[in-house]
Amino acid sequence: MGTTTRIPRAVLALAASTALLGLAACSSGSATAEGTDGEATTSIAATTTDAQESTGMDASDGGGTPVASDGGDGAAASGGDRASIVLELDVPEDSSGHADGAAVVSAEELGATLGATLGGDATCEDDLDMEPGNAATCNGPASSEGTVDTVPWTAYPVMVPADGAFPDGSTTALLFVRGESAPDGLESILDERDVLTGLGFGSMFGASDLSAEQLAQDTLEVLTSENAYVPLTDADFSEVTCEDGMSSEQFQALEPVTCEAATESGESYPLTVAPGPFAENDPGLLVGIRIVTG
Repeated sequence: MGTTTRIPRAVLALAASTALLGLAACSSGSATAEGTDGEATTSIAATTTDAQESTGMDASDGGGTPVASDGGDGAAASGGDRASIVLELDVPEDSSGHADGAAVVSAEELGATLGATLGGDATCEDDLDMEPGNAATCNGPASSEGTVDTVPWTAYPVMVPADGAFPDGSTTALLFVRGESAPDGLESILDERDVLTGLGFGSMFGASDLSAEQLAQDTLEVLTSENAYVPLTDADFSEVTCEDGMSSEQFQALEPVTCEAATESGESYPLTVAPGPFAENDPGLLVGIRIVTG
């Protein structure tokens, strides 16, 4: 897909106004600095750069993509309502002091884990029992830049494939979702029968609609990439089919799509393919693979 660079209307208006003022100055006999065409071009380029800086525009994204003034979170410095998630594989579990011996992450450790990922201070109200269906309320930086503004985050226990044991083994991980709770649609990926992995694709991923074919192709890359959050090195996924695509609106709403993966050996796995606006990584996809049926 080609990228078209567009100069914003505000910049065009500013350049036009500057040109008109220059003409007016010449007609009135005011002194003007004579320069080469190259110098004039440099002046306009400098004006464009100033306008980009004043509007928060990132020239590296083609000159037409607004970026946040808080360091690239994609939302205003106050935090906004931008979707964001964190998949944390290193879980500081502690079962001491619990009568049933259940694995629990203390509120202190939970906050420290979220804060370390986001590069700032975070706190959580309660301990998190790592049994499916539980959640803990936290507050932390609005983005991975460690912004001063804090927003609510919710921590959930999830399952991920155990190293080298897919599909016969799984272990616990943490999924932090920005907000006071996960959107209703995303709850399907919290099912204990699913194991999660994900992959970031690039800074502009999710900004445009994905067709069913493109979503299937990207999902297969998640399942086969060595750079995935949990690489499925022992799996032989060969094909993914999705009946529906994913719109940019669905991406921001964290609304998942149902797909299916097939292996070269003839096995098939239902998938829940969710948007992956990872706070500490490029946006991509979060994929839930159902390994327990029924």
